[in-house]
Amino acid sequence: MKKLFKLILILSFFSLNSVQTFAAEKVDYLKTDWSFKGLFGKFDRAALQRGYQVYTEVCASCHSMKYLSYRNLSEEGGPEFSE
Repeated sequence: MKKLFKLILILSFFSLNSVQTFAAEKVDYLKTDWSFKGLFGKFDRAALQRGYQVYTEVCASCHSMKYLSYRNLSEEGGPEFSE
């Protein structure tokens, strides 16, 4: 049983380690300027208030926050702001 465990451990180590070798292609990521700095940085207060306004006026009657999808807020036919 110990030999089998050692064999599985060694094989998994080499198989996971070889993934880096095959991924030799370098990917350049785009630099994006966000309105906040880091995870606990300062956020755009007006944008947060607008987002919360949309949630309270449109989504809160049926959904909790865990069902709110931010990617759909800007789509055509999505929630709109009250004037």
